[in-house]
Amino acid sequence: MKNLIIAALLTSLFIMTTSAQVPKQPKFLAINAIKEDANYVLDTKTLDQMLNQPGGIGHYEIQQMKANKDRAENGLARIKQLREDGTPDTELIELKTGTKTLAEVEEALVQKHLDASKVTAMSELYQAGMGANAWVSDIAAGKKADDSTISVMQIQGPRLQKAVIEMYRLGFPDDFKTELNGQPYTLPQLREMGDYVAEAGLQLRKQFLAERAAKDAPYLKVLTGDRLRIFKQEFANMNGEWLCIGPGGVALTTPDQMKNAAAWFTYGNTRGIIDTWHIAGYKFSGDKLSGRTSRAGVGLKPSAANYR
Repeated sequence: MKNLIIAALLTSLFIMTTSAQVPKQPKFLAINAIKEDANYVLDTKTLDQMLNQPGGIGHYEIQQMKANKDRAENGLARIKQLREDGTPDTELIELKTGTKTLAEVEEALVQKHLDASKVTAMSELYQAGMGANAWVSDIAAGKKADDSTISVMQIQGPRLQKAVIEMYRLGFPDDFKTELNGQPYTLPQLREMGDYVAEAGLQLRKQFLAERAAKDAPYLKVLTGDRLRIFKQEFANMNGEWLCIGPGGVALTTPDQMKNAAAWFTYGNTRGIIDTWHIAGYKFSGDKLSGRTSRAGVGLKPSAANYR
């Protein structure tokens, strides 16, 4: 498994280094950069040390591991460059921990990159698990979900699925456990949780769209011409949560009222040192748009007389 991970890492580094159209560094600059990156990552705790320390892995160490991952990748990319330029694996590199060959430095950076990848993957698994687990009880209870809630489910479910896949890719076993709200979960359990939340989000989205379409359907059936076009632009796909006002400030709440009204108006307001309201309107002659109107005034809500 480790060899497969290393191969994948080196392949990604090949893509990174060949896609960038920049001049190659002189050898001494590349070696100096490798020294800086290697000294940085080798001066941090090993994965075993972090896992066995009191309190486990903290936020600071997670951030440090993210930096380690980037520095290790930089160092490995430069080692690749040196090899391409003919530098032998026996080239000596002076580090704070002692002299190592180029091959030994590469091996150390690969191990540190693997450790950093595992720490960041465990952190992401926990965060994704908490995000998905937050919706499990609501889904099981059949709780009504609004548009924003469904959107979150559709993010958190796939996020956990992806996090579990990454854990397996890095070689974690099925019985590896992550604790969420005091309850330990294995990787297969977390995978099922991610699948559950992702599928619920998909089904709830389909249901939400169907309900929203059902609220628009009576209007789409009755309205024609410019009235239909403007309804689609201004009011459709809002889950019925819109307000259309007719002349004299009367709310238009049925398809027939909107079909027969001489004008449609909407209004909004702006709070500030001086509160203001504003009206936008469409005037009709039959089903054709005959004109537009707008009006503004002081206050948060216009009077009925302003809808004209």
